[in-house]
Amino acid sequence: ITAEHYHDLGKWMFGFTVFWAYIAFSQYMLYWYGGIPEETVWFRHRLEHGWGWHSAMLLILHFIVPFVVLLPRWTKRVLPVLSVMAVWFLVMHWFDLHWVAMPAMGLTTESGYVAAGFHWLDFTMWLGLAGAYFGALIWRMQRHPLVPQNDPRLEESLAFENV
Repeated sequence: ITAEHYHDLGKWMFGFTVFWAYIAFSQYMLYWYGGIPEETVWFRHRLEHGWGWHSAMLLILHFIVPFVVLLPRWTKRVLPVLSVMAVWFLVMHWFDLHWVAMPAMGLTTESGYVAAGFHWLDFTMWLGLAGAYFGALIWRMQRHPLVPQNDPRLEESLAFENV
């Protein structure tokens, strides 16, 4: 695997970063512009009572930071940078899912609003899922080769060059 392959993976990561921002903004803009109270209350809960910082951090850490990091060509060709960004995307995706679900399921304060924050089960659940995933992955990798056998286009794909 060469820097050309890493560059393609980096372009995919950059593209999905921009796509995530496009989808998130489009959803926000359409619901807010429509002004339907049943729909806008979903966003209002995520901008009040401690969830506003979560919303701002999601925008900054899930879009702006990856956009700036993956914009230069050289960062998309370096494996350590791509590895850090891949882990970054997994963490930010979890942060995004937390932002979507928890304001409706979290603990309420005395005033009846959902308090922003994390519970210890939020982290241990993901550790359990990661353990099950990596256990299944290792089990499958022991039984099947990682490089395809008898693939007529293997040499061509290994000699890949970006245009």
